[in-house]
Amino acid sequence: NKPEEFTRKILNGLDVAKHFEMVIGPESVRRQKPDPESYLLVVSRFGRIPPARFCSIGDRPTDIEAGRAAGMMTVGALYGFSDRRALEASGPDALISWISELEKYIE
Repeated sequence: NKPEEFTRKILNGLDVAKHFEMVIGPESVRRQKPDPESYLLVVSRFGRIPPARFCSIGDRPTDIEAGRAAGMMTVGALYGFSDRRALEASGPDALISWISELEKYIE
């Protein structure tokens, strides 16, 4: 939900932009999370790969809701800004405390 230009500056500043094929901000969609529009836009750019083969990772309940509505696996990031109880209550498929734990859940 952050503007694309701002997000790109952060990714460049962290020297990780090369790891992202696309950045989608609120200016690229009509509806914000928890609507799955932004997630489905990502899926559409990868051709025939079904949403179930994607993983939504987020630190807020709206991220989990959007991923679920898009038909993706959902992972709650406990290292983010959200309240832990609220994130747990949103019912993600998995919860991680560190990004390195994600490897257990993806092929």
